[in-house]
Amino acid sequence: MKRTSHLQNAPSFPSGLTWLQGRERTRAHKAKTLTLLVFWSASCLDSMRLLPVLQAWQKRYGGKGLEIVGVYVPEFSFESAEVAARAVEQADLSFPVVYDPEQVVAAAYKNHWWPRLMLVGASGSVLHDHVGRGGVHEVEAQIQSVLRRMGAKRVPKTFVEHVDLAVCHPTTPELFFGASRAGYANAHVEVGHVHTYRAPRRIADDTLVLEGDWLLTDGYAQSAGGSVLVRYMASSVHVVAGRGEASSVPAQIEVTLDGKALEHTHAGDDVGFVHGASVVHVDEPRLYAAVYQAEHHEALLRLDVPEGVRLYSLAFGDSCE
Repeated sequence: MKRTSHLQNAPSFPSGLTWLQGRERTRAHKAKTLTLLVFWSASCLDSMRLLPVLQAWQKRYGGKGLEIVGVYVPEFSFESAEVAARAVEQADLSFPVVYDPEQVVAAAYKNHWWPRLMLVGASGSVLHDHVGRGGVHEVEAQIQSVLRRMGAKRVPKTFVEHVDLAVCHPTTPELFFGASRAGYANAHVEVGHVHTYRAPRRIADDTLVLEGDWLLTDGYAQSAGGSVLVRYMASSVHVVAGRGEASSVPAQIEVTLDGKALEHTHAGDDVGFVHGASVVHVDEPRLYAAVYQAEHHEALLRLDVPEGVRLYSLAFGDSCE
């Protein structure tokens, strides 16, 4: 989604930041270069889906004057420099990435989104501002246009008006478990101590419902032997989960849809099957792929979460045809 940027010029990068890849720099812009700043996080589904596109752009336009600079902004407290560095390595990124744990860069750019893409000209002026993964062909068209004006040769051209129109189904928005961001459907929610929750008789769409014993904090919900229910609309479901500090043994979250174990063809990449049950094996805090269906669907998701496991968010994949 294109947005009107409140920034006319790109702020400088403060010194002392950790650069996970590439040499330290103090300015976003560079002479004779078009810079694409990308704010992202490995716990954000749309960010991770965008990375292959960025890699393709780096290959396609890197020799024609484009430089991509990633700004890794942790969305959750467990995203340490080591976690971020591992995400950069696993994605095989070939462009510079700076780690911004205190959101110093994000604050300077007034960023509150994952992902966000900003095109910065050679003089430091902000040329284009885009939020989210959708419509990134518009960003590519802008890249091509600016590179041509800079004198680049043999730049491909994207005809935005010829991009196939897609019908996108309504999709459940990302849901957060931390009390500071969550909207639970339970009648009464308590923070800071274990509380027993009862699910309402009717479960509304797109809301989190707790059942059983849970400890809620500002950043996550930790199970003390409880379950989560969500009636959702999407093509896929991902959960950001991790184990509590006192837990060292991998845990298994049982996943069911409409009261049944997942079919093998509908299981996400992180799902295994134990005695007929479909489970996500949680061994470290990260984004886990729980449900995948090629087509859009509506279902009641239930996660039976063992004691000590923390849930941070649920992300739902959109579906267009």
